[in-house]
Amino acid sequence: MLGRYLGTGTLLFAAAMVLAPQTHAQTHDASANLLASATVMKSGAAAANPGAQSGTAAATSPAADAASPVVDPDDQTTKERVAHLTAALKKKWNQAVAALPSFCGEWQRMLHDREVNNLAHLQWQQKQGYATATYVGYGKILGCKAKESEEGVPLGKVVYEERDYYLAGKTPADAEAHPQLMRTTNTLEIFSWEKDRWFY
Repeated sequence: MLGRYLGTGTLLFAAAMVLAPQTHAQTHDASANLLASATVMKSGAAAANPGAQSGTAAATSPAADAASPVVDPDDQTTKERVAHLTAALKKKWNQAVAALPSFCGEWQRMLHDREVNNLAHLQWQQKQGYATATYVGYGKILGCKAKESEEGVPLGKVVYEERDYYLAGKTPADAEAHPQLMRTTNTLEIFSWEKDRWFY
């Protein structure tokens, strides 16, 4: 798996199927309709503060998305590592696993708050007589699973959907009433269990 453990920080990764791959900082073209697949890696700041927006995209093979689902190797690795934990570390593992669903629910609420904030701070531009803007929205959390790191630190794998929208209309109100979905990204973020809580 890509990436590395960042001590008290957060590991962040993403596996994506997107329309017209580009970074969040780029303006989305309403005519973009190219289908591709991409991998997105986010900076630690995005996990520490859900209001932060950063990311890069690099193309991968579309054939990989069409392949049959592959068993997550982390499942077997975690099973083996947990079996060899000391009593103290196993207690820590069980506490982390029990707290993960609640944490994922909290992260879902934070993503919703981020979307609301994005909509409240739209940067409007006039293009050929139309008011235009872009923003990022979020779908439901798609995956919430714990894994055990080689260092004996429980990690939480959270997968959620990011949606990039383009707005265009005669007025901002008209534009907001007809958002155009330009890009969908399934993002994987990995959090560490520190001091009896999931750290972000």
